Amino acid sequence: MVNNITAHLQVHNNQIAVEECIRRFRLHFPNTPIYLHGDNGYDFFEFESKFNLKYTHSNLNVSPKGLGDNNWYVYLERILLTCKTFPNEWLLFLEEDVNTLHNNIIFPSADSGGIVGHSFQPNFCTTILTKYPHINPNEIKYNMCGGSIVKMDAMIKSIESIIENTYTTDYLNELDNRITRHGDVLISALLHLNGYSYSEWDGLSETASEIYKPNAVFDHQWKEFYNETDYEKYLDYKNKI
Repeated sequence: MVNNITAHLQVHNNQIAVEECIRRFRLHFPNTPIYLHGDNGYDFFEFESKFNLKYTHSNLNVSPKGLGDNNWYVYLERILLTCKTFPNEWLLFLEEDVNTLHNNIIFPSADSGGIVGHSFQPNFCTTILTKYPHINPNEIKYNMCGGSIVKMDAMIKSIESIIENTYTTDYLNELDNRITRHGDVLISALLHLNGYSYSEWDGLSETASEIYKPNAVFDHQWKEFYNETDYEKYLDYKNKI
């Protein structure tokens, strides 16, 4: 049984998609700690007992697709709260468009693993290579989307480094102006700034983008229930499976 993962999930309003995401995850990971963060939308408090998880509701919206207004601090505080509440070896980033396929998980050899990586802007790459000249330039990538995974200790130290190194919004924007606006870029950037490695992970696929993996545990961009609002229809679906 897998017992070295904690799942972090921040959600807004997609009630059915969130429920089906967690339901499918629980089929394969029944005892894995989950911290569900409500992001100024639907109140998912009922899911605490329904799925044996921890839930916190916030009236502040900090969407990972458009942080802005220095909300990236709050976004990271929520991740850190998950880590401090449920200490573990690995931290998994769930999203409501992630489908869990099985639990035969093989962890990445790098400190973090996600889907196909995207390039940072040149100034960020230059900064990383100056700080860590041994790093392969082709591995300075980002894409910590839903289904990505990271060593929890690396994530905690990377978040705490913001205070230690007095990283500001202006400084991070000078490195790459997407860092403080998009959650996946932010997470990857902080890991790189602290010398942690990233790799494409065979445990995560994105079949909607024709990115297939033979042993994918999680599939990102799974939108079957993403905009579904008819709960009676959804209950009928669940009753038939």
